Amino acid sequence: MMDIEVITTFRNMTKYYKQLNEGDINLVEFWEYITETIWEIMSKMEILSEESKKDKMMIRDCLLGKDLKLFCEQIPLLSRINIEYLQSEFEKITNLLPFPYLKKMLVVISPSLCNWKERSDPYISKGVALFHDVIILKIDPFIDNWQEIIFSVFAHEYHHNIWTYNKCILNNECEVNELTLLDILIMEGEAILFEKSLFPDLVKPLKREPFDIKTEKKLWEKIKLVLLNKEGNIIYQYLKGDGSKDFPYAMGYQFGEKMVKSYMNKNPSMSFLELFNITTKEIFESNEF
Repeated sequence: MMDIEVITTFRNMTKYYKQLNEGDINLVEFWEYITETIWEIMSKMEILSEESKKDKMMIRDCLLGKDLKLFCEQIPLLSRINIEYLQSEFEKITNLLPFPYLKKMLVVISPSLCNWKERSDPYISKGVALFHDVIILKIDPFIDNWQEIIFSVFAHEYHHNIWTYNKCILNNECEVNELTLLDILIMEGEAILFEKSLFPDLVKPLKREPFDIKTEKKLWEKIKLVLLNKEGNIIYQYLKGDGSKDFPYAMGYQFGEKMVKSYMNKNPSMSFLELFNITTKEIFESNEF
């Protein structure tokens, strides 16, 4: 069984809470304080790999936000979280996709620092998988079913941790920082389908509609030209989209899910664990785009 530690970024923060409410705080100092707290826990859990030691500020960057008023509004709601219950449920999810090479995992729950109901994009919550053994979940407690959504986002990011460990370390197929757009699309497609198999009614992003045939063909003609691109800004643009006609929100997620689903339909007996050993190239070439 995996050893899962769940922490939050808003407990043990009494030294800052008054300053937060009054807006009288040094933001750099504030986020570095939170980052150091997480870092100390990672050290105690002995999950500080050589890779993660080089990217300490990556944690801070994942948490960063400037809307301290919203931060303070979200904290009371998020403080209702039962850490022991979360940990128990997270363990159940990992047991459904067991991976013996990962022994420990740190899960950080943090405010989303955005109000989803006031946004036009479809990303109701954000999860980040780091270093194979750290997951950061940024949750907006103002949305419906936010406590249930925590579990679906965790399942998605947990799948990412296994996928990158299996592909980049065990099978040596690629480097984490050298993934192509195609790699990312397939990884996201597999994670969405795993998440959907457990939480079919909660899968993010929720605000999206399937492309019609004409739109899909037009977008695919564009996206296939950059499938082997490794540039972060290109990958982000084609994966997330910006809500325009040329780059609809979540366009990459939809293509990734469709490719993986097509492959699994042709191989109905294949499990999600077995799917880890299928290369992105093989999944891509089995499709008929």
